Amino acid sequence: MNYMHNFHHHINIRDTFEMFYYFCGGIGLLLAGFGGLKLFLDMLNQWKQKRKFKNYQDKFLPEDVDKTYELFKEESGNKVYVYDLEDKKLHWIRNQHTRIEMGFDPKNYVPKSKEELNKYEKGEDIIAS
Repeated sequence: MNYMHNFHHHINIRDTFEMFYYFCGGIGLLLAGFGGLKLFLDMLNQWKQKRKFKNYQDKFLPEDVDKTYELFKEESGNKVYVYDLEDKKLHWIRNQHTRIEMGFDPKNYVPKSKEELNKYEKGEDIIAS
């Protein structure tokens, strides 16, 4: 009888070990799944940002300045804005790289005071990704 008691005790330890093994494996797969999901979502956001920027590039063509949009430069700083004449919104162009990618010529920038710029309805910022 003592032998059977030890045998059952041995099986319970083995079952417990297998349960722990599969539980840890499941947790590992779950965490890897979250990592993969995060990577996928990051890539999706990056793709959306690139697509959004491409839409702005197509909308604000360099040859259409003063026809469909205007370019403003803040007098007291380095901020440059696109004012969309169609939807009447002001979009901040976030950096020099973005201005270059958009093909904007600094000679087309119209100086505006901060007070004047604050009167416009704000649209989304534009940034090249």
